[in-house]
Amino acid sequence: MNRTADSTRSSTRLLHQPMGLLWAYVGLTFALAWAAWIPAAALFHHAHRPALPSVTGGLVVLQTLGAVAPTLAAYLVLRASGRRDLIGWIGGRYRIWRVHPGWYLTAGLLTPAITLVSVGVRTLADPQFQVAPGSPLGEMLGELGMVGVALVFPLLILGQLPSSPLLEEFGWRGLMLPLLQGRWNALASSVVLGVVWGVWHLPLMVAHGDPIVLCLLLIVPQTVLMTWVVNSAGGSMLLAMLFHAGLNTALTTLYPGSWSLVEIVLTWLVAVAVVLWCGPGDLAWRERVQFPEGGDRHVHAPPAGRTQG
Repeated sequence: MNRTADSTRSSTRLLHQPMGLLWAYVGLTFALAWAAWIPAAALFHHAHRPALPSVTGGLVVLQTLGAVAPTLAAYLVLRASGRRDLIGWIGGRYRIWRVHPGWYLTAGLLTPAITLVSVGVRTLADPQFQVAPGSPLGEMLGELGMVGVALVFPLLILGQLPSSPLLEEFGWRGLMLPLLQGRWNALASSVVLGVVWGVWHLPLMVAHGDPIVLCLLLIVPQTVLMTWVVNSAGGSMLLAMLFHAGLNTALTTLYPGSWSLVEIVLTWLVAVAVVLWCGPGDLAWRERVQFPEGGDRHVHAPPAGRTQG
């Protein structure tokens, strides 16, 4: 009886430590997501991906169930740790919307722009390269043309918001990023988060037949860029969701039918430029977003609605 009580107290104390909270969050997020995604990988594996695989209803259900894991895990570990105040703090960051319009454009369009530039570079460098007619980008260009695609593009990004950006970001950029940035600088935190975020997707990569190494090489610099936007916008969760939506659009709707190192190299170059410009400490011209340590209830974030530069 006493051993059980001591174990419970020890677990509770662990959850009150930032790293204990972080480990509990990561472990629960993986457990919840992979419980749905490992069956998805076993049932819907595609060895090749000339274009996006036909998504069946079963895969959509399992993929969505797993995507809820980051937010659900964050809520559960914060309640278990007694830090319900941080649940409210993360929720308050969804009301940070008065940011410079340039950050909205950057969040939504940066990764799609890199994808389109990479397609252009491949077209110029390789006369044999062409956008696969059956790929998402090829089908859109065939039906709408370049002007039509440009006109509907904002709607494509907005249409992504209710999916994984809404389901995941409370956990990744809401909880995990501030926890990491309380221990390490913004660049190191982004690399750690990017690796964790990438590995977390492994069963889905198998299910969709994506090249695992290339995906991991791409998601790390994308995470660095996302941290730059979020920190620059005072931790705005709306900007985190918008960046995630743009990233999803780049990976799916703008997929030209084949993967290439060109997009990865371009993404790394942009990420390196951002690091050199803003510095690795905060990846922004302001203090990085982080939770307090110990019992301090003050949180380092601007009040909701404050205008950001």
